[in-house]
Amino acid sequence: MHSLVKYIVGELNKPPYNKRFNIVSFDSLSAEDLLQVLSDVLAELDVTHKVDLRIEVPEQTIVRILTFLRVLKYRPDANISPQTFRQGVLNGERHIIHPILEWLLKNNKDLQKRAYLGKYLVKLDIPSEILSDVDLYNVYEQYEVLVENFKVVHKESELIENSGVNINELRNDLTAMENERDIVVKRLEQMSRKIDNIPNKDQILRAVTQLRLEKDKKKEILTQLSDEVAALHTAQQRYSRLSQQLMEIKKATVGATPQSLMSKLEEEIKVTEFIVKEKLSKDLIQLKRQHDIYSRVSNDSYISKTSVESLSSKINMVRNQVAVLLEKQKHSQNSSNDKLVPFRQQAAIMGRKKDAILDEYRTDMNKYNALQKQVEEKQLELADAGALDMPKGSDFKDYIGKLKQRNIIYKRNRALLSGLKSETGVLQRTLDVLNTKSVQLGVPQDAEALASLSVTSSKPIPHDTDNREELLSFVAQVSTSIASHKARMLPLLDELRPLREEAANVNAEYEEVKKTHDRTSAILETGTEKLLQEVLSLRDLKQSAELERATLDAKQQIARMEIQRASGDTGQAMKEAVLAKIQDRERLAKQLKERHRQMKDSQEQSTRQKLLWSNLLRLLEVKEKALEAVKKNEGTGHKH
Repeated sequence: MHSLVKYIVGELNKPPYNKRFNIVSFDSLSAEDLLQVLSDVLAELDVTHKVDLRIEVPEQTIVRILTFLRVLKYRPDANISPQTFRQGVLNGERHIIHPILEWLLKNNKDLQKRAYLGKYLVKLDIPSEILSDVDLYNVYEQYEVLVENFKVVHKESELIENSGVNINELRNDLTAMENERDIVVKRLEQMSRKIDNIPNKDQILRAVTQLRLEKDKKKEILTQLSDEVAALHTAQQRYSRLSQQLMEIKKATVGATPQSLMSKLEEEIKVTEFIVKEKLSKDLIQLKRQHDIYSRVSNDSYISKTSVESLSSKINMVRNQVAVLLEKQKHSQNSSNDKLVPFRQQAAIMGRKKDAILDEYRTDMNKYNALQKQVEEKQLELADAGALDMPKGSDFKDYIGKLKQRNIIYKRNRALLSGLKSETGVLQRTLDVLNTKSVQLGVPQDAEALASLSVTSSKPIPHDTDNREELLSFVAQVSTSIASHKARMLPLLDELRPLREEAANVNAEYEEVKKTHDRTSAILETGTEKLLQEVLSLRDLKQSAELERATLDAKQQIARMEIQRASGDTGQAMKEAVLAKIQDRERLAKQLKERHRQMKDSQEQSTRQKLLWSNLLRLLEVKEKALEAVKKNEGTGHKH
């Protein structure tokens, strides 16, 4: 306990609390001050809890704290009952408040997130009577849809936050893109300078613009065509699915007779009537009682601590009295010789089993309906998203095959383009080297200068005549080879231009297709994983629900058989018991009649004997009196 208080004091002295407690001062806090500390700690998670408890009503304080702890999913010790926990929070008891503070201070980061989500994910408790209104029910459904959308958006935001995107990488990408943009701008300027001297520039630009517009229209038309094909494929799949459902319904109705359908409907009606008349009526009575209790409690004035203690003592007294009465009833039932007690107990057990089976049946039906509704909602969502059916493996294979073909064409054109570029670079480098050498040697660049040079070279040169002639011949050979190379390069360059344009178009198309493929694959992967998980979970839920329903049907059938058997056995046993009692009573009546006859026969003799004995007794009394009189007379005569 000392270590717990030490930890709490250490955490409260840190930011953002800054309480400046020590162990002695914290341990000497009153109940109200301890609750104020708890409220301040909760206020760091949610600002609405920043309240002065001296102003707030105690009941509101307890409701606020307990509600927020329920949102934070705080679980008290298993040895503490809920009533004791609520009473401890109300009284500000240390052994209740200290564990709460420790839990809040240890899990502060997780609880901040949970408190934030609790504002939006904890659904409102609205009674079913209010939801019977159509408008309110529609609003509540919209509210549930918004809650689900919030869950999805929050999960996506968490995935984005946890995806590990580095800011430095993004900055590097931005700088690289800016550099590429500058390069593209420079290339555009160069191209614009090149085409300034081209005749009919405006007509060519208009033609190119018109060509681009036509290509865009072509892409739009192809996109519309693919959308229409996809819509047709979706409609065909939906038609096949609906036709399959129709066939299944027809198969289910095969062999069904009106009598079987009527018997099934009658059985369902009986079950529903039993639920409505017996189960729901009992539930309604119980709910009315609870409503009366709650209304009585809410209409009462402020309940003090003494009144709560008196009420709890009265409740304990009534419970003890009920326990004593139940014990007396059990004792009286055990002491009595009533033979119907075991049958009553068996009937009560069967009734409880029947109620339990009905409860399980209702819960399973509710689960089944909820799952069915979820499946329908998922199907509608998939239909709205345009992906009612998942792409098959063959579709993916065709798509991958097309990508492979495009990749092969792209690689071949890229290899051809790289070869042409390398050859062009080599030739350009050779030309530059020759030009530099010719400039260094003073060789003229055009043919007229070479001709004049050849004319002037025919004159006698005083010095180095052989070397100059060799040089001129070498230059002439080089110029002829350059001219021949240029003549050979012209058709290659003419062929290179459309290939370069085609390569650029193929590269751009490849990049677009690659981006589309990456985006589509990412969407499909996320959607596929999500849908696969949902389908697996729904399949598991469906299997568990079907298994539970089958077990419940079996239990219900067993219970019916037991009820029938119990009802049959009980009637036979009661009949045998009644017959046994009748035979005992008849035997007793015969014995009583025989005894009555014997008594009637012996009555006269008994009266005669009684009379004789009474006469004898009277005679003896007379003799006794006479004897006494004789004795008296003798005594008197003797005296005289």
